[in-house]
Amino acid sequence: MTDKPKHKTNKPKFTADDMIAALTKTKGMVYLAADVLGCAPNTVYNYAKNYPTVQQAIDNQRGQFLDKTELALDKAVDRGDGWAIAFALKTLGKHRGYVEKQLVEQKTTNIEVDLNSLTDEQLKRLGAGEDIASIVASEK
Repeated sequence: MTDKPKHKTNKPKFTADDMIAALTKTKGMVYLAADVLGCAPNTVYNYAKNYPTVQQAIDNQRGQFLDKTELALDKAVDRGDGWAIAFALKTLGKHRGYVEKQLVEQKTTNIEVDLNSLTDEQLKRLGAGEDIASIVASEK
């Protein structure tokens, strides 16, 4: 299961098979595989970039993890666990309209204000984020 790197590199310290074995042992967890090999995580990422079989090992392990996770979610839904049902509907059921929405209504009023006519106090309030309509209305 050896393959050649995509790019010419210096003599590698590890083989692609070394990386694949470490990634398989750690279920595709790059930082843990780096610990097993005694290298930096970037080394594992570089091997994944240069050796398609190393990237495939990461992808396969993550795919298996997701499959197991989805099975656990399915079991929780079958048990009637409310959290699992809500999570599944909010994520997998979006296309059926199961989304959390907040309706935000905002009324706007157009106000013409000559900023040169505002007092220093009014300008200070405006600078502090107060709504211009409330500043002008409070002065009337």
